Amino acid sequence: MSYPFYSPEYDRAKAEVPTVYSSDVFDALGSSELQDNIESGNVTLAMIRPNLVGSTTIDGFDEEVAFGIEAEIQNLGVMAKFSIVFDEEAITRFYSGGPMEAQLEKPAERQDYNNRWEEFSELMTSGPTTVLLLYSDRGDAIDAWRAQVGHWNIKENRDPATIRGRFGVDNYNNLIHGSDSIESVQREIQIIRERLLRNDLAKRIFGYSTNVTHDEIVEKLGFDSREAILNCEQWVQKGGETFVMPFSLSSETDSRCFIAKACINIPVRETFDDWLDRRQRVNDSGLVTPELYLAHSATVIEEFIPHSVREAYKHGDQKTRQRLESSFINTYCRLVSAGFYPASLHDARSHGDDIVIIDFGEDLGGYKSDKVPQNGDLERAAERAQKEFSNLTR
Repeated sequence: MSYPFYSPEYDRAKAEVPTVYSSDVFDALGSSELQDNIESGNVTLAMIRPNLVGSTTIDGFDEEVAFGIEAEIQNLGVMAKFSIVFDEEAITRFYSGGPMEAQLEKPAERQDYNNRWEEFSELMTSGPTTVLLLYSDRGDAIDAWRAQVGHWNIKENRDPATIRGRFGVDNYNNLIHGSDSIESVQREIQIIRERLLRNDLAKRIFGYSTNVTHDEIVEKLGFDSREAILNCEQWVQKGGETFVMPFSLSSETDSRCFIAKACINIPVRETFDDWLDRRQRVNDSGLVTPELYLAHSATVIEEFIPHSVREAYKHGDQKTRQRLESSFINTYCRLVSAGFYPASLHDARSHGDDIVIIDFGEDLGGYKSDKVPQNGDLERAAERAQKEFSNLTR
């Protein structure tokens, strides 16, 4: 979830930097309340750049370094905090004019690039940037922040009283950004807001080397990539074989939830192919599975099924509860008839009155294509299903 906007206070309360954004942030960035505060000089835009490891004297992962830099902010409240992954178009717009032209004239610090702009653009699109809206009720937010930032040229203008001067290593990554005027704050926030419409879902799911594009994924999911607002959660491990990342897309006319599932079981490719094969066999048995939108690079994107079996049962009327129980037992027995040896269906989910199988790994048990149920197999399966359903819905 996104870090919430909250009443500005001069505190240094820490919160985990989210790697996702939400339509709440999108709406708040365009709010009249925020615009009034910007015009009054009470709000400025700060950014902590990506790929901080090796570019600062602070030890730790990028997130830890970003926390360390944020902790150095003085006499300004953090009004909002979220992250964004810039693309080249947004970075070019953000720094167009003098800042970009100046860097085009400077030699790059690293030999892989022809000039400073090419090097800088590559840095700024290489990972998540932390965005902070800093607040001062004295109307001096812009000047107060820029005084703490320090000169961009750390090598020639190092001031130990500033954040760059204390923690920066070189000019390749000078760590932070601060808007220089009210007009800049307004323009830069608008660029960020527009970028949130095109958050790079491909990179969040498949990493920064993928050849699948954000637009391709969004359009496969049935949305116009120019309008869809993305709201992601973080990747979390689910069981021994899978990482999952729920996310949603919304537009003026539609809003739907999805989930990405990444295989982590070794050997990954073999396990992933087995997932897809078992999913197909379950489908062929006439059972319900989530709609599959994309399978790529040991990861699937599929429909998010909203309810656990317990939730569906709890909120259903008597007729729905009977339907759920019958469907659960029938699902168990049909899996046995199809050649599976299900260990458990505790991960099964529901649209509200059905049973949907979402796990195609170990819980489905072994599989034999030539298995023929023997006398009593289906009766025993029904008994096991009845017991498990009772435990799930208790």
